[in-house]
Amino acid sequence: MISSQHTLNEEDVECAICLDKWLEKDSRVLACQHIFCLKCLRQFEDNGANISCSICRTETPIPSGGVEKLPEKLIKNSSKKVENNTRLCLKHERDAIQPYIYCKCCETSNLCEICIENDHLNDNCEILLEKSLNEIKQSIEEYKDNEKLNMQKLMDEIRELEEDCYKKITERCGEIRGKIKEFYQRKYTDYDYLKSREDILTKQNDLTNRLKELEKEKLNIHKTVNISIEYEFNVNMLEDSELKKKKLVCLRQFKIQNSFLYFNERGYYSTKNVHKNMSIIYKTFEDGKDNNEILVQGFKQRFMTDRYFFGIAQNDGRLYVSPTNSLDKLQCLRVNECYLTYRSIWAVGEDLFSQSYIIAENMVGDLDFFIGEKYKRSFSGNDISKICLLSNGNIIIQKINELLMVDRETNEILKRSEIYGFKNMCNFPQTGLLILLQNKEMYLYDYNFQRVQKMECYPYVLGITNTGCLCIPKGIPVKEAMIYKFE
Repeated sequence: MISSQHTLNEEDVECAICLDKWLEKDSRVLACQHIFCLKCLRQFEDNGANISCSICRTETPIPSGGVEKLPEKLIKNSSKKVENNTRLCLKHERDAIQPYIYCKCCETSNLCEICIENDHLNDNCEILLEKSLNEIKQSIEEYKDNEKLNMQKLMDEIRELEEDCYKKITERCGEIRGKIKEFYQRKYTDYDYLKSREDILTKQNDLTNRLKELEKEKLNIHKTVNISIEYEFNVNMLEDSELKKKKLVCLRQFKIQNSFLYFNERGYYSTKNVHKNMSIIYKTFEDGKDNNEILVQGFKQRFMTDRYFFGIAQNDGRLYVSPTNSLDKLQCLRVNECYLTYRSIWAVGEDLFSQSYIIAENMVGDLDFFIGEKYKRSFSGNDISKICLLSNGNIIIQKINELLMVDRETNEILKRSEIYGFKNMCNFPQTGLLILLQNKEMYLYDYNFQRVQKMECYPYVLGITNTGCLCIPKGIPVKEAMIYKFE
């Protein structure tokens, strides 16, 4: 028998006739497995040989001894039990209780009577009808279906963009074809005129010279094709009205051992020098143990994102990148097949599709921009004080007297504003915002360089994850840190 200490969803324990809890009364189970109070079922005895279920209208024959002879426990099977459809308890190899139930705490399904009596009588167990589990699964499936609709909506937008681009290219190419036809039509007219002249024989020298002139008139197309489709992916972009309600909420506080490198929601990375090499250690928050430690070459400067490690080697000054899940497989970055040496890393980042970005200053003073392991271009670092990278690879540059947003592909200035003088700046993923630090104060700006909000006083940001978690030191030197989320 199921003890009263176990819990069922409220709608599953109500008699559909009187709406009282049948667990607290003498109850009976119909063939459809719906349960009613015995008192309520007695009113059907004089109406015929069958009882019509008030929930699903399934007919249940009334036993010869009356409704009292119907199964009186939840564990009773239907009066017309079909053996090959009955599930078995895997532990005891007995018929599972019907309606099928499971323990949410123990994550065990297809429970039998022995399971209930021996294994699930403690206060932590929560027994639920499988109907509830199916409803949860159905809810998950509905979320998945909504995501499919969202994806299809984006695909339709791209298809419309593709059709629009194709239309414009077709129109432009039609204009070019028309100019080509016009050019040669004029030459054809000149040739026809020369052919129709009556003095062809007497004016052969003039004719020959004109033919040579026409032959030299050639039409060449300088193919300066410049097709640029700008795109930017942002997740959970916040509206201004929502931003006013948001604030940084502290999720946890932790102590830091060794030299802090990066963090995620489960733990943090730190480094320590081992002779001429460097050890990268991952320590989880829950148990505080060193769950993983990898020995790599020494780096004079190193950065990390959710999926990548970046560093300038101590011995040769070269620039290296590696996925965080294989730190022992470092890849040296090259510029036009040449290995360069670097002074410092200015900015690192990654997008939603695991594409990495890095900007580093070479020994000449120029800034080299890499997308993944591919060198993209170089630009002068003159008058630049700070740089950060957005999630789509576009570059935010702080100069002496202005702030710029530069296109990652074309180097075109997309936006500019006369705000400057910030000590540091970084992208704030999942919000569409920038974090700008000035005089120990934190400001949030949108991508149009408009101030959105002034936050509490923080010294600086140790790191930001792609999920929008900030790691902020509790003091200097950094011995403790706190993780915040914008909620």
